[in-house]
Amino acid sequence: MNYSNVIGFILLISFVFQVFSGLFLSIYHDSFYTIAFDPVVYIMHDVNIGWFIRLYHCLGATLFNFFLLIHWIRGAWIGFRVIETKIHSIWVSGWLIFSLCLIEGFLGYILNWGQMSFWGITVMINIVSILPFFGRILSELIWCTSNVIINRIYVFHFVIGFLIILVILLHIFFLHTFSSSIPLLNNSTTILLSLMPIFWKDVFSSLIIIDNMA
Repeated sequence: MNYSNVIGFILLISFVFQVFSGLFLSIYHDSFYTIAFDPVVYIMHDVNIGWFIRLYHCLGATLFNFFLLIHWIRGAWIGFRVIETKIHSIWVSGWLIFSLCLIEGFLGYILNWGQMSFWGITVMINIVSILPFFGRILSELIWCTSNVIINRIYVFHFVIGFLIILVILLHIFFLHTFSSSIPLLNNSTTILLSLMPIFWKDVFSSLIIIDNMA
């Protein structure tokens, strides 16, 4: 057990904070395109500690993606060294989390509806539209009038967040069922004593990361 093993726990804690800070920000969200940026100004200047919640949500997303990349590199390294059929489900669920997080981050970037957000979604829709078969249908599903597109992006951002939670739970289940040295179905009375040092190391590392962000 070394500190490279705590990255997954740091990711879990970071994502939990992202969910709660995102739920707080969603209270003030307005999807009407002419005033979509106004709630950002209101949160930053008028809401009590709103500036902290919003900046934490933005910086937390960057931190989450950073540790997600490190976690992916570590998983790829272990995958090249240990090839086992039973851990394919861990890799598949991990790749799904990685893909969904990329989409989630991009959609969250668009919700501010500033100049960079507008041109970002414009470029992305143009890329999607050249995909064969379903590219045009998908681009028309997302790209509509300004007011409708913000509504749809908000819904996608919200729903994908909860979908990521579901896949994370599956990822943890697969990990501790097929790959962990202490599987979930183990009924040993020593499992608690074995998990406590790992748990405290996870908590210690997470507190350091959270303290540095604050």
